[in-house]
Amino acid sequence: MFHKINRFCLIAVLCSWGAALLPAGVKAPEFDIPSFTLAQNGVIALDGISIGVGHYDLDWNHVWQNNLEADPDSLVWEESQKAFVIKGSLVTKGGGEPLLVEEKVWPVGSRDFDASYTVSHSDGLPTNDLSLRVYLPLPVAAGRLVRIDGKGYELPAEYDESALFYIKEGMHVVELPTQKGTLVIEGKFGVIGTDQKPSKFRRYSVRLNFFNEEDALKSASISVKVRYVPFRSEPVDMRAAVNRALVDEVASDGKGGWTDQGPENDLSPLEPGEVTASNVVFEVIDAEQNQDRAALVFANEQQPDLPSSALVSVPGNPIWRNLYLLHAAAWTAPSGTLNGEIVIRYLDGSETRHKIKSGDDVGNWWAPVSYANSVVAWVGENESKRVGLFVSRFPLDEKPIDTISLVSTGASMWMIVGMSGSPDDIPIGEIKIPLELKAGNDWGAYEHELEIEKGSVFDFSDSLDAPAGKFGYVVPTEEGHLAFEDRPNERVRFWGINLCFTANFLTHEESDKLANRIARSGYNVVRLHHFDAHLSAKQEDSSILDPVRLDEIDYLVAALKKRGIYVNIDLYSTRRFSEEELVSFGIDPSISQSRTREPYKALVAISEEAFQSWASYADNLLLHRNPYTGLTWAEEPAIISMCPINEVVIERILPYNNAVREQFEMRFEDWLQTPEGIATVDPDAGEGERDAAFRQWIYETEGKMNVRLENYLRSIGVKSMLTGTNHMNVQGLTFLREDYDIVDNHHYWDHPQFPKTRWRLPYAFHQKSVLSEEVRTPRYLMATRVPGIPFSVSEVNFVRPNQFRAEGGVLMPAYASLQDWDAIYNFEYAMNQRHAIDGGVDSVFSLSNDPIGLLADRISAVLFRREYIASAPGLITYAVQPEEAFSETRKEFSNDFTRLGLVTRIGSLPGSPQEVLEQTESLAVVTGMGDEKPPVYLSNPNLDQELQQGGVLPEGSISPRGEFKSETDQIRLDTKKLTASVIAPKCELFVLPARTRSEGEIVSVVNGDAFATISLIAVDDEELAESRRLLLMHLTDGLPTGMRFEDEDRTVLTDWGRLPYLIHQGATEVLLRLPANVDYSVWAVDATGRRTHEIPMNRTSEGWRITLKTVTSEGVQLAYEIVRNEG
Repeated sequence: MFHKINRFCLIAVLCSWGAALLPAGVKAPEFDIPSFTLAQNGVIALDGISIGVGHYDLDWNHVWQNNLEADPDSLVWEESQKAFVIKGSLVTKGGGEPLLVEEKVWPVGSRDFDASYTVSHSDGLPTNDLSLRVYLPLPVAAGRLVRIDGKGYELPAEYDESALFYIKEGMHVVELPTQKGTLVIEGKFGVIGTDQKPSKFRRYSVRLNFFNEEDALKSASISVKVRYVPFRSEPVDMRAAVNRALVDEVASDGKGGWTDQGPENDLSPLEPGEVTASNVVFEVIDAEQNQDRAALVFANEQQPDLPSSALVSVPGNPIWRNLYLLHAAAWTAPSGTLNGEIVIRYLDGSETRHKIKSGDDVGNWWAPVSYANSVVAWVGENESKRVGLFVSRFPLDEKPIDTISLVSTGASMWMIVGMSGSPDDIPIGEIKIPLELKAGNDWGAYEHELEIEKGSVFDFSDSLDAPAGKFGYVVPTEEGHLAFEDRPNERVRFWGINLCFTANFLTHEESDKLANRIARSGYNVVRLHHFDAHLSAKQEDSSILDPVRLDEIDYLVAALKKRGIYVNIDLYSTRRFSEEELVSFGIDPSISQSRTREPYKALVAISEEAFQSWASYADNLLLHRNPYTGLTWAEEPAIISMCPINEVVIERILPYNNAVREQFEMRFEDWLQTPEGIATVDPDAGEGERDAAFRQWIYETEGKMNVRLENYLRSIGVKSMLTGTNHMNVQGLTFLREDYDIVDNHHYWDHPQFPKTRWRLPYAFHQKSVLSEEVRTPRYLMATRVPGIPFSVSEVNFVRPNQFRAEGGVLMPAYASLQDWDAIYNFEYAMNQRHAIDGGVDSVFSLSNDPIGLLADRISAVLFRREYIASAPGLITYAVQPEEAFSETRKEFSNDFTRLGLVTRIGSLPGSPQEVLEQTESLAVVTGMGDEKPPVYLSNPNLDQELQQGGVLPEGSISPRGEFKSETDQIRLDTKKLTASVIAPKCELFVLPARTRSEGEIVSVVNGDAFATISLIAVDDEELAESRRLLLMHLTDGLPTGMRFEDEDRTVLTDWGRLPYLIHQGATEVLLRLPANVDYSVWAVDATGRRTHEIPMNRTSEGWRITLKTVTSEGVQLAYEIVRNEG
C-alpha cells in the first residue's frame, strides 16, 4: 500500500515523523535528529551535513542527487515496509538515457534509520565512481576526525589536494562529525575522503563507493544503517568545592562574590541552572541553594587570602575521553604564563596532568577573546564591560576517574564556574578556517594615495587661517568652549590627528610635504605623541635631548604653524630611563622599559626624584628656542594645550604594580597618623570603609600632583591650556577634571587584544558594529565632560580591520557635535616616518595605512569643524559624590546614564544634586544614591523612561526596541537593525547593513549585499539643495592584499599582507532630490580628489538617480564630486 505525500505542501519530511506528515491512520516513531530533512529529491540533510548519491563518468564529470528529477509519485510512504520511497532520474553531462535512482528510508528509532539506494542505467553507463556521498561543510568538520573502523583521520583546516583517506570495499563502520554530534554509517562499501575547499561549496566529501566493476554501470545497490549520536556530557558536582557567589553586592569587602569588584563588575548576568556552552552541558550552581557559593575562585596577588587549590570528587567513577572547564581569569598574567594545573587521578592510581597557561588555556573575563584551547562560549554585559567565560578541553585516559585536583599558581585570579566530562570529542567552537584576502569577485585592487590634489574636492586648506597663533593663544570661554585670545567672541572647533613615534622626526622636505597634506585634509590641529622616547639623547640623564631629533621636531612644528595648523603635546608618554634613574625612582631596573611607564606615572606623585626628572625634561623641551619660529615652546601660541603625563590614573596603575602599590600604602599609613587622617578615618573603621578612604586618598594625592605639575609649568612661562587624566570614565576622576583648563579623554572601538605578546601579531578583534553596543564609542566618553569646561578627545579610532569601521565617519562627528565638544583627534595618522610619508600596511591605527579610515576622517573634520550637525540644547548632569565614587574600585558611570547622551548633552560635576543644579543649566541631575525626586533622578534601568515621562527628554527619543532619536531630530539609530542616519541641512549620512534602505530629506538609499556608509556633504558650506559642489562618499571595507586571519570571522589577524589595498565590493542605489531645474555633472574621484571619469546620473520624476558601485570595470570608486552646471 502506497500513500503519496503532497509534494506542494510537504517539500520535506521534517525531524518528527508524526501524524501531521503522514496519511490518516499511519503512525511512525518520533525522530530526534537536529535539522533533519528528507527532500523531494531524496537528499537527506541533518545537523549540518547532507547525504545523497553521486556519480562520476569516465571524464570525471559529476552529478549529484540534488539534481534528481523526482517522479510524479516520488516521496511516498510504503506502509507494508514502513518506509519512505523516492524515485527519479539523474541526467549526466553526456546526455542520453538518465540514471534511474530508487531510494528507501526506514525509520528505526528516534535517532536511527536504514536506507537503501539502487542506481540503474538501461544501456550501461561507463563509470569511474558511484557512491553515497556525505558532504561535510568546513565550519562543521574542519580539524575534526572521521573514524573508520575505529581509526581516526583528521580533516585538515588547510587545503590538502591529495585523498584524505582511501579504504577498500568491505564491511565498515564510519563515524562522521556533525554540528552537535556524530553520524555513524554501517554497511558494505569502500571509503574515499577528499578535500573540496577550492570549490564554491567549501567542504569535505566522504564517498561510500558501491560500484567498482570494470564493466559499464547497469545496476548497483547499497544498503546502510545510519545512527545519530548527540554529544554527551555530564556536569561534575562542584558544590562542596566552590567558595564564592557570582553576584557581588559590596566591592573590596574581602568576601566576594566573583572578583570582589562590586555590583557593577560581577557575573550577575549568568543565571544559575543548566548552561550549554560549545555543545557541552554545565551546571551553574544556584548560590542561594548552596550557602552563597557558586564559583571556585583562586587567590592571586590582589586577593591572597583565597584558596590556592581545591579537590573535587567524581562520584560513580565515570570513564571519559575529555574533561571540559567553564572558566576565566582576572588580572590576567602575560600570555604563556602558568596559571595553574589540573590533576586527574584514576582509580588505578595513575594521573593525567594538564597545565593552564594564559593565552592558551584561559583568558581574561573582560572583553574576552578566544585562544587555542579556550573558546569564548558565554558572553554577557555587566554595568562595566562585555564579559565572558571560556570553555577549555583536556584529554583524559579512558579509565575510571577518582578525583580532580585544581592548583593555582596565583599568577592570575583563576575562576571556575563549571566542569563537565564527556566520552566524546566535543569540539570547543568552530575550527578555524584561515582566510587570506585576494582580489576577485568580492574585492577589487585600489591605489591608496595620500597626497591631495590642490583645488580638488578633497582640498579643504582654505578653511585654515595661517599662521597658527596669529590671534593669540587658544583659551577657554565662559561658556566652556574654545576661542582665540584676541577673538574671544568667536568660537573655534578643532579636528585633527596624532603623529606618533618617529612620524614626528622627518627631514625638512618631508615635514613640508606632510604639513601641506594635513592642511588640505581639513585638519587644523596635530597632536605630537609618543615622541619623548625618541627625543631623549639616551644618556644616563634621560631628560637630555638629542639635538638632531630636536631640530627635526622643531621644523615640523614650524611647518604646521606656517599653514595654520595648531599643535598639542604631552610631556611624558614613553620616555626610557637609565638604570640609575629607575633605582632613584624606586622602580626595579631589571624589568623591561615598556613596564616602567605606568609605575613612573604614579611615582611622580610621591617620588621627588621622579618629579625632578619630569621637570628637567620639561625645562629642556619647553625653554629651548625653536630656531624656525623664534619662540620657545613654552611661549608658543600655536601649541593649543599640553598634557603633563599621558593617561595617568593612579588607581588603575596600582593593582598591576606591587612595589609601587606598597609605596602608596606606606604613605597612606603615614597619612592616617596625621591630624587630617585621624579626623577623616575612624581608627576602628571596618575594612570596607578603610578601603574607600584609601581610594579617596589616592585621588587626592593625584590631585596634589596635578597642582604641582601645573604650578611648575606656569612658573616657567607656559601659557597653553593644561589637561590630564585623559583616560577612563571613572567617577572619581571628576574631582580632578574640574580643575583642568580643558578636559580630555581617550577611547577606541575594537582596540586590538593580544592573544600572545603585546603589540605583536597575532592581534584579536571582536569585529562588531558599534551600533550593537549603543554606540559605545563615543558614548563611553560623554559622562566625563565637565559642564563649563571645554572638552576634547585626543585619541579615538574605529580600528582597522573592523569590518564596520566606516561607521565611525558618521557616528563620531555626529555625536561629538550633538554633545557640543571642542576638539577631536584621530589616533593616528602615522606611527613612523615611513607611514607618514608613504603609507603602508603594518598598523591597525594609522589612517595612512587605511583607505577607509582616511576618507571617513576627512569628512568627519568638515562636519565637525563647520558645525554641520546641531548640538543638543538640553543638558543632564551627573552629581558625583564621594560616598558613591569611592565606594568601589574605579567606579564608572553607568550605561543607564551614558545612553542619555544619544539624545541630549550630558556631563558630570562633583557635588550634591542641589549644588550641581545651582552651578549648571541642567534640566535634570542624576545621582547613584539617595531617595531623590525630580528634577533629581536616581540612576536605574528605567531612567530613560522616567526622564521622558518627566518631560526632560522628548517622548519616544529612547524606545525599548533599541531606537534612539536625538532631541535635535537629526540623528536616529536602530541598534537592533544596526542602522543610523544623520539628516541636517548641509549633510545627510547613513550607516547601512546589507539589504537595508533609509530615507533623508534629500537622499534616499537602497543598499545592496554589503555593509556600507553613504555620506553627502556640501563642500561650499551651503545647504545641500543650494550647493554648487557636493561630495558623495560610498565606503565599505578595505584591507591589504594577502592580509591573513586565523579564521573567516576575521577576529584574529596573523599577517599584515602587502600592497595593493583591496576594497570590498558594494552596490547602493541613491536617489537625490536636488532641484529638477538644474543640471548636474557627477565625477568619480580618486583618493587624491582628482576626477577620473564622469558617472551617469539619471533625472526622474522623483529626483536624480545614481548607482554606486565600489568595484567596477573602470576600477574602484569610493568618492564622487557632484557639480552644479551653471548657465
